[in-house]
Amino acid sequence: MAVVFHPAGRPALALAPPAAEMITRTLAVTEAPHGITVNGVSPGTLDNSERKPPLERIPAGRFGTAEEVARAVLFLADPASGYITGTNIKVSGGYLI
Repeated sequence: MAVVFHPAGRPALALAPPAAEMITRTLAVTEAPHGITVNGVSPGTLDNSERKPPLERIPAGRFGTAEEVARAVLFLADPASGYITGTNIKVSGGYLI
């Protein structure tokens, strides 16, 4: 489960990431016998994000790009990644650890 900054008074935002990861894992198990892989990609703060944490809180020292998130999606969509299922790739520069 990721620990991230959520605006006060928004508990649904705090519950959404772990819920999405659980759904990903559950679907991965149920769909694997049918040759279907299910994975997730969790983007961190991107350079075009509206709300940004202080840069010093991101271990990589910079914000990510949409292209970096797209590369993770393309990696998982590649047939060569067909044995990867039930995982979530955090594209966050270490922020979502």
